[in-house]
Formats: sequence, structure tokens, C-alpha cells
Amino acid sequence: MNTLSRLGLGISGPHATGLVSTGDTTRLLRTAIDLGVTTFDTGPMYGDGEAERRLGLALKGVARDSVFVITKARTWTRDGDAPTPGASLRASLARLGLDHVDALLLHGPTPEDVANTIVGGDLDALRDQGRALACAGADASARPCSPPATRIRCSTSS
Repeated sequence: MNTLSRLGLGISGPHATGLVSTGDTTRLLRTAIDLGVTTFDTGPMYGDGEAERRLGLALKGVARDSVFVITKARTWTRDGDAPTPGASLRASLARLGLDHVDALLLHGPTPEDVANTIVGGDLDALRDQGRALACAGADASARPCSPPATRIRCSTSS
């Protein structure tokens, strides 16, 4: 697995919309890489995948093992019909132009998402397939998981 840099760059907000041009976003990302930033965090919910597409464009020609790419799997959509983590990741990989990500995070998982997806083994399967080298949940709230996510397998190799 690639190493996280001390400073990472999130690709969302204006870089996922027409407020900032694709060219300006690419220049920003390339400058960050030139300055030693190797960790990039994005997701399909930012501009309906536009942030991932722009990151993928900026990473063309960059050695894959020199960057640490984090994306997220949607656990919700505007219409309430969320894709599975595998379907979400497949679409993300296509937009990024990558065969795997270094980390996949469930974006804003509910306790049911944790029970069904993490404990249910979906994330383990994506890890086993090599599509996501590490998997976890990402949530800004302090709500507890019920049941606790106790079945996540972690790699012990370095």
C-alpha cells in the first residue's frame, strides 16, 4: 500500500463544478504533487463524479505507486436508491482511470449500513478483489454504530 503524506488534498466543492475550470483543477493537483502531496481524497457525491474525473485526469502519467487515492462509496442518493459499495466503486474507478484505490470509505453510513455492508462482508470482498486496499466508514457525527463493526479484517503486512 502507498504511504499517506502528512498533508492531503480533498477534491470536492468548486473543483467538482464549473466554478473552477478542469484545467485549473489539474494545475492545482499537479502543483500539489510537485510539492510532495501524495494523498488525495474525493468521492462520487462531489459534482456527481466530476471531482473523481478531474482527479483522474490530473493523475494521468503519474506513477500509481506514488499517490494514495481515497474515494467514497455512496450510502445514499437524492432519490434514496443507493448503489451497492461494489457498484459505486466500479463507477469511481472508471472515472478515476484506476484499477484500484488505496482506501474506500463508506460516506455517512447509518448503523444499518455498517451492519449490512461492513459487518456483512461487502467491503472485505472489495479488498479481496484488490479494488480497494483498505476499507472503512467515514462519518462526521458521533453517533455509535449498532451493532459495532467488529468483523472488519485489517491487513497486518506492511
